[in-house]
Amino acid sequence: MRRWLIGILLLVAVAALAFFTLAPGILERGMNQIDGKPLAAVSARAKALHQTLTIVDLHSDTLLWKRNILDRADRGHMDLPRLEDGNVALQILASTTKSPKGQNYDANGGDTDNITALVIA
Repeated sequence: MRRWLIGILLLVAVAALAFFTLAPGILERGMNQIDGKPLAAVSARAKALHQTLTIVDLHSDTLLWKRNILDRADRGHMDLPRLEDGNVALQILASTTKSPKGQNYDANGGDTDNITALVIA
């Protein structure tokens, strides 16, 4: 009986380790895809204007996903190489504290929340 219990606990531990190691990347790849379509041509005038602007992005969920934001990625909200390419001066890394089910802020009450599911993922 004791061997069975140890075996089951070991199996649960391995499954949990695999889940928490693999699931975040799998979820992010599915939820935050770059469509791969060619970008629209940008004129020299527009590029020059962009270089003079202070670009601010006030929301990114990047901290939800376990990956190194110093490395360029082909998925996700942002990484530092893409921020530099886009001349972004300020990036706010969001920390959501409440997310109502259905995301209908006008009709949802305060009694539902998706954060637990996001934390588990």
